[in-house]
Amino acid sequence: MNEQERLNKIHSKYKTPDENIKLLFSNELGQEVTKLERLIKGYDNEVYVVTTRNHNEYIVRINQGGDTTFSNEAWGIEKAKDAGVPVPEIVFIGKIESSTGLRDVMVQEKLGGVPLSTLYQTLSTRKRRDVLKQAGQILSKLHTIKLNGFYKRHDDGTFDFSDVNTYIERSLKRRSDDLGVLVKEGLINSKKVDLMMSRIEQYYLTDFVNEPTVFLHGDYLPEHIFVNKELEIVGIIDFGEFKGGVAIEDFALTSFEADLEIAKMMYAGYPKKWGSEKDFLEILYLARIPLMIGYATHYLISENHTKQEAIDVISKLTN
Repeated sequence: MNEQERLNKIHSKYKTPDENIKLLFSNELGQEVTKLERLIKGYDNEVYVVTTRNHNEYIVRINQGGDTTFSNEAWGIEKAKDAGVPVPEIVFIGKIESSTGLRDVMVQEKLGGVPLSTLYQTLSTRKRRDVLKQAGQILSKLHTIKLNGFYKRHDDGTFDFSDVNTYIERSLKRRSDDLGVLVKEGLINSKKVDLMMSRIEQYYLTDFVNEPTVFLHGDYLPEHIFVNKELEIVGIIDFGEFKGGVAIEDFALTSFEADLEIAKMMYAGYPKKWGSEKDFLEILYLARIPLMIGYATHYLISENHTKQEAIDVISKLTN
């Protein structure tokens, strides 16, 4: 099953009636909908592009399973905006009746431009470097936002973990358990477990523990970076995975989900927090180990993924 087939399967499980979306626009925004286009993308939200009679365009996102509420995501978006990050304007947050019951809904103004991912393969190396350098500069603005907790934020302002030691203890336990699962399934040789755990401990107990807790986008990928025709970044979208953590985690996610070269080119626009590119890569490789072990285990137990995907992750980790 490829990625689009997987998304089609997930999104086939729910559908908000068009009339309910039109009614929301009429009642809450005083606008008449003339066009609805459903986008099959992402795992958590049902997404539509909506055009109104006065030619305004909006993005409608209906939460069908995400952990972060839209009110909490809106808090994150406003924090990002205050830090100078270009973000789409939120025009409505509320409820809508869907095929799965009453769901949270967010309406945002549609950004101009297109996702960087749609252009990336056509760009020259120089243009890739230029636009990703911009992306690194914007990411550094996000990372100036200091937070008072780790991992997910809740609507009451608290986080899953209030102190670094508790978070590290939990993370080490989770990764140790994950390695046990991967060994049992034959994905990792038991002889490598001690080495991997020592590297994970090195990361958490020497690098992670001494870093400030900052705002992480949590999904800083080319598909969430919008650019105009001049390849200027006009907006960053999808803050549903934002959390508190240390800055290198955003780069680790980008390097894994997108590409290592993309993360390196972003770092070119980032204040040299970790020194040279060589120094940056040393800590990045450490940060990728717990991340990829977590992903591999998730792929093993998730009905939306396969064992082969987990094998592929471990192959990247051990090569």
